[in-house]
Amino acid sequence: MELSRILASVTVIALVTLASGCGGLPEPAQYDPLPIPTTQPLAPEVRSKMHAVRDDVAAIRGLPVNDKIVEGVMEREAFRDHLSARSQLTGFGQRAYEDAMTISYQQMRILGPGEDLASSQLEHLGGGVAGFYDFSSRSLVVLEDVFSESLEGEETLAHEYVHSMQDAAHDLSKLHNRASGLRTEYASTLSCVIEGDATLTTAIYMAQTHGGEWQARLDSLLASASDGGPLERYSGFNYGECAAFVYRVWQRGGWDAVDALFEKPPSTTEQVLHVDKFFAGEGMKLARSIDVGDSIGSGWRNIASGGFGEFDVYLYLRAAGTADDVARRLAEGWGGGEVSLYSSHRMLLGGLMTW
Repeated sequence: MELSRILASVTVIALVTLASGCGGLPEPAQYDPLPIPTTQPLAPEVRSKMHAVRDDVAAIRGLPVNDKIVEGVMEREAFRDHLSARSQLTGFGQRAYEDAMTISYQQMRILGPGEDLASSQLEHLGGGVAGFYDFSSRSLVVLEDVFSESLEGEETLAHEYVHSMQDAAHDLSKLHNRASGLRTEYASTLSCVIEGDATLTTAIYMAQTHGGEWQARLDSLLASASDGGPLERYSGFNYGECAAFVYRVWQRGGWDAVDALFEKPPSTTEQVLHVDKFFAGEGMKLARSIDVGDSIGSGWRNIASGGFGEFDVYLYLRAAGTADDVARRLAEGWGGGEVSLYSSHRMLLGGLMTW
């Protein structure tokens, strides 16, 4: 994620055109991001431990080990410095997008007054990441404290190795490029498949390796939903609801059915939340695009447009104070929609939704 501070001068109006029946706004095209810092070679004992995890995960997932990746160790402070440096290099288009999203989220009560999207992401990534896989450079990086006394580092490592195997089998760069610029939920549901698969595979690995509470976590995965406020729920969607979706696909068709999701992911988050609709092949309902540039006055420009689906509707209702069961019932059946984001440097018009 690209991170930036919020520019107070940028304001936003969000317009949503919704068809009967989630997703989010795609980020603008980016310049080449700042390369990840040089990593340190793995010590022999660390490499042996990591590769034991890798080989067990590969056996569970039924995908070959990706032997073309670069593995290395990074100090946590160097990782934090890298995130900070990337935030300072954010281009104007990306900065305007993040600023506009922050104000929109504040108006929708997803963020509280004074909170911003960029700093929230920076805080979470800087302190909560134990490792990551960068498919653009095919690098698997672990932070120096990955093998601490807790098992969360091993869990992260297993998860990232799954991503490296997905990349070799399905070419994640190609799939993400396919999603770029589409005004549908494809980018959201593709990420859903990628992260849901890695979460399920990791849960199986941890249960088989360590049992106990890890087996309980696997058993509860089908009912998994992230906790916390709306922003945490957005962040947790790929690892809660999406893991449950992939689990159900795996139960029905095994890993071959999961692999098939990479070429044909669910078309909407409605299908993710109601897997029977995915199995039935129920497609998205396309919303009618509306260009409001002429009607809202001069000085406004379209920052981004993208899909808007059932999970978005549910979370916006929850952010507005609607009870969980009521929000789920009201959002159920939302088959597709579109959201457009407009920004201005001069005046705040507030949020506008058309239903």
